[in-house]
Formats: sequence, structure tokens, C-alpha cells
Amino acid sequence: MLPILWALCPGFIGGILAQLKDLAGQRRRFWTFLSASAIGGVIGSMPPAEHRRAGFHGVGAISDFNRLLLLAVQGLIRIWLVRRSVKAEAKPGSRDWAVSLVGLAAIYGGYFGVAMSVVVLSLLGLMINDT
Repeated sequence: MLPILWALCPGFIGGILAQLKDLAGQRRRFWTFLSASAIGGVIGSMPPAEHRRAGFHGVGAISDFNRLLLLAVQGLIRIWLVRRSVKAEAKPGSRDWAVSLVGLAAIYGGYFGVAMSVVVLSLLGLMINDT
């Protein structure tokens, strides 16, 4: 559990430090998403390494393609979601949904330890109407 967790943390911490200007005014959101990510990452890293290796070989290539596809079409999906929500008189994005989905993405990231940032960027791009 801990080797994967410690191996991934420096990259994410470096990313946070590199984006400090962009995080101005986002303190509450930052801590909310960081908490969901940390909890999900720990949960995802709990299965033994043998299970992670076997699972990755089975779905690795397919999940890589799906992540890239989601990132590429997130703008179109967002437009569709906003139009649908306006018709239903609902909010286009929900912070609670976003936090829940980021927590699930963190479980995935803790389990596989690969490309979690693409998943999180896609989810945040879909769920949060902000820069």
C-alpha cells in the first residue's frame, strides 16, 4: 500500500506547487478535493500488489484510451450537460457530485497508480464551471 502512495505523492505535490497562482481563492475547494483524493487513494492502494498487476494487464490499454477520449471530448459533453440541465432547470454542476467522482477517481489512482490526473482533469472539466 504505502510504496505506491509514496511514489505518486511527489509528482502531485510538485503539480500543486507549480500551480499555486491558479489556486488563489480556491482554498476551501482545494482542501475538499484533497481530502476526497487522499481518502480514495488510500482505499485504492489497500489491495495487495499482485491484484493490482493482474487488474492492470486486463484493462490498462482500454482505460488509457477511455481517459484520453474523455479528456478530448469533455467540451462537447459539458455543452450537452449544460443544455440538458437548463431544460430540466437544474444546476449544470454539483460540487458534491464532483467531490464524489474525484474520490472514486482517487480509488482508481490508488489501485492502478497511473494517469489519475487525466481522469481528475476530465471530471473537474465536466463538473465545475470555473477556470
